[in-house]
Amino acid sequence: GWFYTLTVLGVALFGKSPFKNVVVNGMLLAEDGKKMSKRLKNYPDPTDIINTYGADALRLYMIQSPAVRAEELRFSENGVKEIVRRILLKWWNSYTFFISYAVIDGWEPKDATVANTDNQNILDAWILSRLQSLLDKTEKEMASYHLYNVVPGLLDFIEDLTNIYIRLNRKRFWEEGDSEDKSAAYQTLYTVLYTMTKVMAPFTPFLAEKMFENIKLKDDQESVHLEDFPVANKECIRADLEESVALMQRVILMVRGIREKKNIKIKIPLKTLSIIHRDQKLLDHLKTLEGYLKEELNVREISYLTNEDEFVELTAKANGAVLGKKLGKKFGAMNKAIANLDSTTIATIEQGGSIEVEGETLSQGDVMVYRKAKPQHENVVSDAFITVELDVTLDEDQVFEGLAREVVNRVQRLRKTADLNLSDRIHVQYSAEGDVAKAVEKNINYIKEQTLALEFNAVDTPVGKHQEECEIEKKKISIALEKC
Repeated sequence: GWFYTLTVLGVALFGKSPFKNVVVNGMLLAEDGKKMSKRLKNYPDPTDIINTYGADALRLYMIQSPAVRAEELRFSENGVKEIVRRILLKWWNSYTFFISYAVIDGWEPKDATVANTDNQNILDAWILSRLQSLLDKTEKEMASYHLYNVVPGLLDFIEDLTNIYIRLNRKRFWEEGDSEDKSAAYQTLYTVLYTMTKVMAPFTPFLAEKMFENIKLKDDQESVHLEDFPVANKECIRADLEESVALMQRVILMVRGIREKKNIKIKIPLKTLSIIHRDQKLLDHLKTLEGYLKEELNVREISYLTNEDEFVELTAKANGAVLGKKLGKKFGAMNKAIANLDSTTIATIEQGGSIEVEGETLSQGDVMVYRKAKPQHENVVSDAFITVELDVTLDEDQVFEGLAREVVNRVQRLRKTADLNLSDRIHVQYSAEGDVAKAVEKNINYIKEQTLALEFNAVDTPVGKHQEECEIEKKKISIALEKC
């Protein structure tokens, strides 16, 4: 009623609306859907929430809730807890990862820019492109007062930063000594974290301030909240690269699904992965990321196949959001006709062509394409975008390599228990049974490299300051280590 009254008065008196934008919050209800009441005590004490999870977590929970769409929100303490677990901890962990290794290597930034070069690491280029795309989208949505469209993009970016960029680039930071590639990794991660403190400052003011205090440059303002909000550099945006990395993530998830179904641990290397799509250009883009795919999926060889018809069937459905409005009553007939299209016709429209159906010309956005693996291919998996086939046969050397990776995992856990620094060298003594002992013998150099062990010796009774006895595939192994 208040907004209506203001509008009437504004138009009557001045001939225009009295406001350009109106921000309206929805009602906050208790978790059971009832009105919050001091008498019923059906909501947690806000002070306790802030003391337990932090003001930023509470703030971010509210900002990305239905309340910013003027809808009701059933307040849940678990929702605030999830914000900490899914978002703030991941962001903080990426920051502490950078700080930990930068301190070890004595690396310090001179500025917050990254030069584009011909030999730039592909994931450096990708995360910088993602960052600029995020800035561009954030600026547009904020200018339109679409707050509810901003936060999901920020959360997706933090997920990509931790689960793709840092996860797939850890070896570059572990590398011994100084190198151009290692310095580029530091500079890229610093630029992203530095910029993110400014982007996140309106949404998580305390955590952003804490990070900014530690990583700001000499000429920066005293507080992140005195800094200008960052503006996108659209020249750094590479949409094709962002699409390729998103596709790589799909491949990773599908292959992990096959491993899980076959009960083959990720530590066991597999011989061959085939990535299948009729578009050679798409496969060529994925091939530039082959090193990361091999490492993340633990496969030895990747082949790229265009004979998609041999492995999958293409199906299609009408895009109701587009064609429903356009066709009205004719939509039902169109939907049936599209469902009966053959694979060749569907492929034409998927690759950007147009087709004639029921007297209407349809283009790519009018149709949703799906892939379904043919039943005769047991280890083939498809989604709407890509198809993979995984060779799940195992030889002895693959099994031994998987066991060696398990040994590395146990040594790394013992290093953590011993509270060793990331760069500390160690001496290791071990005794093991059966295949585990054979696996260590055959992969000793790999194990020493991964655990920073100068010695890794087999003995009857391991002796060392830090010891552990455990089982790997029901075979006992005893490990003892000491810092050099």
